[in-house]
Amino acid sequence: MSYLRVPSYGSSSSASWKYDVFINFHNEDTGKNFTENLYAALDRKGFKVFKGDKEFEREMPISLELDKTIEESRIFIVVFSKSYASSIQCLDELNKILECNKTMGQTVIPIFYYLEPDDPRYQIGVFHEAFDDHDVRFEVDMEKVQMWRKTLKEVSNISGFHLKDSPEEKYIEGVVKEISSKLSGSTSKFMNLKKLVAGVNFCVEKLLMKLETLRELSGYNPQLSYHFYIFFQLFSSTMRIQRVSSSTSAKHDVFLNFRGIDTRNNFTNHLYGHLIREGIKVFKDNLELEIGKPILPELVNAIEESRISIVVFSKNYVSSPWCLDELVKIVECKNTRGQSVIPIFYDVNPSLVITKLEVAIGQHQKVFADHIENVQTWRNALMEITNLFGRELKDSPEAEFIEGVVKEISSKLSGSTSTSKFMNLKKLVAGVNSRLENSLMKVETPRVAWGQSTMISPCLFLKNFLSPAHFLAHVND
Repeated sequence: MSYLRVPSYGSSSSASWKYDVFINFHNEDTGKNFTENLYAALDRKGFKVFKGDKEFEREMPISLELDKTIEESRIFIVVFSKSYASSIQCLDELNKILECNKTMGQTVIPIFYYLEPDDPRYQIGVFHEAFDDHDVRFEVDMEKVQMWRKTLKEVSNISGFHLKDSPEEKYIEGVVKEISSKLSGSTSKFMNLKKLVAGVNFCVEKLLMKLETLRELSGYNPQLSYHFYIFFQLFSSTMRIQRVSSSTSAKHDVFLNFRGIDTRNNFTNHLYGHLIREGIKVFKDNLELEIGKPILPELVNAIEESRISIVVFSKNYVSSPWCLDELVKIVECKNTRGQSVIPIFYDVNPSLVITKLEVAIGQHQKVFADHIENVQTWRNALMEITNLFGRELKDSPEAEFIEGVVKEISSKLSGSTSTSKFMNLKKLVAGVNSRLENSLMKVETPRVAWGQSTMISPCLFLKNFLSPAHFLAHVND
């Protein structure tokens, strides 16, 4: 995939960049969903990202401060969305972005968010309507409008990412991977935490081998033997990282109950991805059954074998008999097995769910004329779950909202024996580093005699061995 990048004599790898990525987007369209989740994904990888959330006055030019921020960013992500061209700020930022690309060599990556590239390229569809408005508003300054048109066409001609019906989480993963490849070697060496942990594991294994050898040799020296005994006790307790097997029959930590057409490719997809990253075992079914067909036995088993069920109520949730049948099973497991249920109200409040049910019931009664008893069962299940304390999305940024849900799930699972006690990898690495440092401080000794020669003490050796530089030497780029 190629992007617009012009070699610049003024910029080099040694250039001082304040931000790795600058995101240009229309807040009204994607600020609280797609762009918020993209920002969170980039931030998790250790990138420095600028994402302005404020919308300025429509006729006001972008500030000098924002101008400078654009100049100090290495990569620009331009999120074209339906209302993008109606924002004067977006268009002015885009002019500056293209200027920096041509004069300083920064990379531009366009994302076409549920748009065809031809829409901004030729200003057709919703872009045509926006520019009709600009033509009237800036009648005395048509040069500005023409500049916007030219910039839009030029940036839209760049090869980028086109989001249609793809799951957003997977799509964002592809964007982040592309950014990572472009910034590899130029930003934080800790962008990929998994690689860091792999390096730590490698060094720990090598360290244990060396310690075993030194321990055997220390048997000839009582003083060294004492120090190694102390260190082994501390080090062993520090590195005793294990997954505790489940004492229950739970196969999954979380079962996701949701309406596919509403949230499969956006909210639920992001929620699923975040839970998986935290080491939580999640069941998320991606099929849609035909109306009138009962839920599959494997789905019944999945619900029974889950510790927590998350029910994502959305606008079309109650129009799915399948969702409602799953909900009935979830309520059954809640009442008979003590399973936890967390309702999420996605762009719909609890009372609206019940209201929509009454409308949908008329449709379902026609379809299930021979199974009227199902309707009352659905109604009872909905009433019970919507009366539980849940989370309502409203106008919250999705990434922040999802983080809150995941924290609640982690909290519920943290005291259990069914999942890893180290679901948060960042906390694990931080904890290991902290404990190792404390261990080394406790047993640090000066130089000691070993036989006829003088060697650096075991703990000073270990301190060098366990240094970040040594870890990084074993981290593949």
